[in-house]
This record gives sequence, C-alpha cells and structure tokens, in this order.
Amino acid sequence: MDTCKKCARKFNYWQVYKNFWSAKQQIDCSNCATTHDHKLVNKLLPPLIFFIPAVVQSYRQYYNTPDEMGSFLTFTMLYIPVVIVGSLLTNFFFKFKLIDSKKAHTK
Repeated sequence: MDTCKKCARKFNYWQVYKNFWSAKQQIDCSNCATTHDHKLVNKLLPPLIFFIPAVVQSYRQYYNTPDEMGSFLTFTMLYIPVVIVGSLLTNFFFKFKLIDSKKAHTK
C-alpha cells in the first residue's frame, strides 16, 4: 500500500478501494489532506484483473470440456470469485503521485 508523499502516512485500504472503483481522479490523505493523483499503472491494472481470467476461462472452456452448458456455468461461477478477489488485491499495487495544490482545486 502506498503512503502519502507529504506526511508518509499509509493510505487507508477502503479509502483507496472506494476512491478507485468510484472513478475519482484524486485521493486526499486522511492525515494532512494533501491531494494525490493515480499513476498510470493504477489505470492499467484493473482491466488486466478482468481480462486475464476471462481469457483463461475462454481457453479452458473451448478446448477442455465436452458439455458446453455445464462448463459455461462452472467457469462463470469460478470467474466471478476470481475477479472479486483480484479487485480486492489491486490496492497493494496502486501508486500515487503528489500533485500541486493549485491544480487540485481547479479540477
């Protein structure tokens, strides 16, 4: 988990999670109220969390199973928990950058 660039306090896990999945562009430190912006990696990571399990599911479903409807339901039921767990783990990889306070108020 990343820390505030001004006071070095760790960001709250749920604050980061809610901030990212609500599509907010900036996050404020709960200690010093400094505004931070998401780095590019934060915007590229979540699509991978959804894309990679979908590709694996499609591959296994296409090549390894004779019963199409049963395998579709099985892999779909496995895909959902994998994506949920993956989305919960993304916070540990998120990085933030300090932005100028003048820019933060104009956005």
